[in-house]
Amino acid sequence: MTARIMPHGMKVGTVSLWLLLVLSEKPMYDYELIREAEKRFSGYWRPKTGTIYPALEPFRLGYYESSKTGGFPGPT
Repeated sequence: MTARIMPHGMKVGTVSLWLLLVLSEKPMYDYELIREAEKRFSGYWRPKTGTIYPALEPFRLGYYESSKTGGFPGPT
C-alpha cells in the first residue's frame, strides 16, 4: 500500500500502525481513538475524522485479522 500524506505530514501507514498499537490494548470506537491520540500526543497531534476514517478503512474491509496469542513462554 502506498502511503498517502495526511495533514501535518502524517502518512496513512503511520496512522494505521498507531491504530494497530492502540487497538491491540483494547477495542475502541472511532471517537475514542481520536480522543486517545489527543491524550497520548499531549495535544500536539489532534487527528480529524478525515485522518482516522481512511486509516480505519482496511480494518473495516477485513484486510487485517486479529488474533490472540499466549505470548512468549516464561522461563522453564
